Amino acid sequence: SVLDAAEGVYARLGGGKPKWGSSTDRLGRDSAVSTEVEGWGYGGVVGAAVLEGDKKRRRKVGATDLTAEEKVEFEELGRTCWREMEELRVRWEKILEKEEEASGIVNGL
Repeated sequence: SVLDAAEGVYARLGGGKPKWGSSTDRLGRDSAVSTEVEGWGYGGVVGAAVLEGDKKRRRKVGATDLTAEEKVEFEELGRTCWREMEELRVRWEKILEKEEEASGIVNGL
């Protein structure tokens, strides 16, 4: 697919999934473009932007090129957040089950 091809470029460069955003040019033509993410850079590729489109786009003031250490920290933070979200989901399910039992609701009905 078009998306697989666009994301594949970042993967081949040692990155991962890019963050996509919408963009328009000066004539109002819209397109999907990768966006820079603090701690992840452009698609998780370490170093300066390598794709021409990424190089041409303006950067947030103070943005720096992604380092290998920042990428590792970002991935570790992502795993921690995911684990905590899963724990919250399990807790929420237990709360809902308890409330449903107290209300006489069986299997959500």
